[in-house]
Amino acid sequence: MAKYLGIPISLIDGTSSSGSVQASYLLDATANVFDNAQVGDIVVNTSTMSQAVITNIDLASTGAISLSSDIFLVVSQGYSIFAPNDDTRGNVLMSIEDYTVARNDSGSLVVSFSSGWTADTQAYLPVGTPVEDSFLTKLYLRWIERLLSNNATNNRLDIPLNEFYNNSSNVPYYIKTITIN
Repeated sequence: MAKYLGIPISLIDGTSSSGSVQASYLLDATANVFDNAQVGDIVVNTSTMSQAVITNIDLASTGAISLSSDIFLVVSQGYSIFAPNDDTRGNVLMSIEDYTVARNDSGSLVVSFSSGWTADTQAYLPVGTPVEDSFLTKLYLRWIERLLSNNATNNRLDIPLNEFYNNSSNVPYYIKTITIN
């Protein structure tokens, strides 16, 4: 039976409004940009790597949401929005069939496979500028080990979003994109 890791990736990516900044708000004039956002989702300012929680969807259709803290201090900053722990809306299921190696490659995680249903490689690119360490590789290997140690009836394991926060470097490594080759 195939086994899958649920990897949380960003639900929404964009750039904050170029016209104005409002305390404890994320403003983006792109029509309907926040339609998939929910109260409790995590917003990361990808320019500063600061984060806050959505406290209210004020005007989703016109691009205004309230945040738990003031993380957008200047105009035109990048952002990514993620579902919180135990919410799998943003999870992408990745097969671990024929997995051979996971390695750090310039701050992103690259996973290789021998053959089977999976592509030859999967590259996991975090938001912001990643630190050159093996945090993502260790995280991936730890969760593969958990998945493989579970009994044969458990074929899916979702990694909680908070696992992607590196406490030793105080940096979130939330996954923005996954490239499959």
